[in-house]
Amino acid sequence: MRKLLTTTLLVIGVGWVVGTTHALAQQKVTNATAAAYTLLPSSATVEKGLFKAEGLDVEVKLVRSGNEAIQALAAGTIEFAESSHAQFISAVANNLPVVAIGINVHGFPARLIALQRHSSLTNLADFKGKRIGSQAGTGVHTVLLMAIEKSGLKATDFTISNVRISDMPIAMQGDEIDAYLAWEPQAARMVESGRGKEVISADRFQAMLNISYPFMILTTEKIVRERPDLVQKYLNAYAKGQRVIDTQRGEAIGIYRRALPAAALASMTDENLRSQIFLTTMYNRVLPNSVDLADIKQTAEFMLREKIIKAMPDLAKVINLEFARQATANLGK
Repeated sequence: MRKLLTTTLLVIGVGWVVGTTHALAQQKVTNATAAAYTLLPSSATVEKGLFKAEGLDVEVKLVRSGNEAIQALAAGTIEFAESSHAQFISAVANNLPVVAIGINVHGFPARLIALQRHSSLTNLADFKGKRIGSQAGTGVHTVLLMAIEKSGLKATDFTISNVRISDMPIAMQGDEIDAYLAWEPQAARMVESGRGKEVISADRFQAMLNISYPFMILTTEKIVRERPDLVQKYLNAYAKGQRVIDTQRGEAIGIYRRALPAAALASMTDENLRSQIFLTTMYNRVLPNSVDLADIKQTAEFMLREKIIKAMPDLAKVINLEFARQATANLGK
């Protein structure tokens, strides 16, 4: 009996030690992302316990923009961040020590919403001499400038006003700006108000420029060099989180609702959220494909040509695909 009791206590003790060791082994890391559709993959990966299964305790920190996420990453206060490819290009062109390790979502999200009096205008050339609202510093704004060039026009052919996406529905009520390049949910609100009409769809912008608009998963050179195991575990889990979104869309809507700040959920139905997540974007790969890489390259070349950046970054050095390749391979196991 004494021997059995001792054995039982030993087993319990070992179990407690193993459990404690497992808890202690969880590496605490932070990911910064904007409060938009792009936060869904990391949020789903947290909620479904996929990071924890890789030994990671991940906090998703909401910031105002991809630029703010990149600044926090470069400052060393977080381990991972997410931004548009244009914001990433700007960062590495300015020698910030960030590295792209994968993509969290792809698909251009914005559409041109015009005032009803301009509803018959269906091409950028039709808006020559008119006022267009766009949030400067975003990848969407860069695509607008690229589309203007592709149309044989110049930015100076328009009056382009910097309008924050959150302010666009209210700004439209003033009739001072003729059209806005907006993404969800603001684009839908502008149309539903009766004041705006979609005149150029997200798909048309994407086809016009042959882009995929990859949104990047970022870390730092130091973390890649010193903690490659952390990067691999992060992307292993992330790829599984994307698969949840891609295959369980009803559940993804609930996850997105729980992840968004309360202020962003005012009057948002599940159908509104579904459109915001799935209307033009896809969450089906962490590994960039040839179209994504070509998009990044042509965007960088455009930014250099337009003097948005001063030097062309060495994309081969600042895009590391090894971890995403392995995560994709692991996903099939």
